[in-house]
Amino acid sequence: MITPSDSLFGITVFLVDDEYLNLQCFSEVLSDAGYKVRTATNGKFALRSIQQTPPDLVVLDIKMPKMNGYQVYQALQLDERTRNIPVIFMSGVDIKLDQIEDLDKNNIDHLLKPVDIQTLLTRIKQVLERTAD
Repeated sequence: MITPSDSLFGITVFLVDDEYLNLQCFSEVLSDAGYKVRTATNGKFALRSIQQTPPDLVVLDIKMPKMNGYQVYQALQLDERTRNIPVIFMSGVDIKLDQIEDLDKNNIDHLLKPVDIQTLLTRIKQVLERTAD
């Protein structure tokens, strides 16, 4: 059973995935764990929302129509208000982050779909701890 930690309250995670069931499942689990959760089903909406009210962390699907996860990430890097937001990429194929140019390796992580819920929670915690230093 997932129990909320007092240290998580107030931390906002922004989930971006074009698969509604993923958003629904991840939102419920993260909310139950104590995170504030915002969601978007496409990159363009996510980018606008993130720029208006930056979250503490973004969980970002790579393969989406119109604006993929890499394009969203690159746009976030161009904005001073959003460039330091940690990002966890999700992909159905294994990606090699060291082969992707312009990624801040300290500020990102990745998960392979289908995403295990416990792994998602662990990675979010690790990335937030790593970037808090």
